[in-house]
Parts: sequence; structure tokens; C-alpha cells
Amino acid sequence: MLSLGGDDPASNFIRDRDGAFGPAIGCPLTDRRATENYFTLGAIANLYENVPLQLSHYQPLIDLIPSFLKYDNGTIAAQMDRADIADTHVGQAIEGFLRR
Repeated sequence: MLSLGGDDPASNFIRDRDGAFGPAIGCPLTDRRATENYFTLGAIANLYENVPLQLSHYQPLIDLIPSFLKYDNGTIAAQMDRADIADTHVGQAIEGFLRR
């Protein structure tokens, strides 16, 4: 099992613990606030209008796109390739998990 915790600066839920599920599973923190902070601008623009020219790693997407719904995360992610996140902490965690 692979579990990743978002590094939300407003939340101390996971950051203050040594892995959410104990040492056998662990729960490494991501480098960005939430799933949507890993999306490409192109993938977001396929679903939403008026996408900003750049996204912050910590700013909630709803602050930039008021119509954004977390429900759409799967639809947005499905429009991306693994290469889009390969150089990120999440991409590296997934690759490591798949090599097990």
C-alpha cells in the first residue's frame, strides 16, 4: 500500500506524526499542498476556463478558479501522463512503489 499526505501548512494532522499508519506503511509528505497542485495547466484548462498562467505549490486551486471542485480531480488527472509528475515527490514515490 502507498499512502501520501499533503503538506498543507494549515493542517498539523499528518505533519506532526511519524507516518499516519505506522512504520510498516508510512505516510511520506508530499512537496505540495494538495493533489490539484500537481496538475498541469493544460489538464486543468481542459475542464475549466480562465486558468491562470502559473500555479503555486501551496495555494488552493479554488482561490484561483472559484468554480473548481475536488470532485473533478480524477477527470483532470486522467488527462495527464506519468511523465507530467515524474520529477515530483509524488512521481518518485509512485515509481518506487511500482518497483517493489
